[in-house]
Amino acid sequence: GMGGSCNGCDGVAFSGARNDACGVCRGDNTTCLGCDRVPIPLGGLRNDACGVCGGRDDSCARPPRVALLPYPLSYACRGTPASFSWEARSNRSSADFIALCPAGVPRVYAPAACTPVLDGFSGTSGDAPLLVDSLSAGGYELRYMQKAAETGPYPVPFTVAHAFPLELRSASDPSCAVLGFSLAA
Repeated sequence: GMGGSCNGCDGVAFSGARNDACGVCRGDNTTCLGCDRVPIPLGGLRNDACGVCGGRDDSCARPPRVALLPYPLSYACRGTPASFSWEARSNRSSADFIALCPAGVPRVYAPAACTPVLDGFSGTSGDAPLLVDSLSAGGYELRYMQKAAETGPYPVPFTVAHAFPLELRSASDPSCAVLGFSLAA
């Protein structure tokens, strides 16, 4: 061919020598292996700032948290406005969300069993209303659902990064009146 197109990467005509995924002539893809032993140009993973293979630089920071307000209150009353606070890392996924799940729902991604109560949020902390009047009294969990690295044979899109147990009480519960909450009419 013209212009040396028949030369291998070693400069020898018709040698068949080619660069590997790492750009090494006649290489074996081992000079640029990721921490998962896959060449980085082929999707291999790198260690994050925390030393976690394929991590998102968040395992060495404070984990996400959610809590019922006013903290350390662990129950809400129907007929009374409720709210919760949240904290998250600045490098969190924009897909992260907070869900309210009935107690007893396994702490895995359970979209049919849990109700998202906050998504599309920005920043590293805040508070938001928790609408409870349509719910039955009983046990619940506020869960910070974190976007997961979808790896392995059975990837899941989200993991439970933090769960805060709470009890939803009826407006007539004496503890609602004792704490100064207004009772539903």
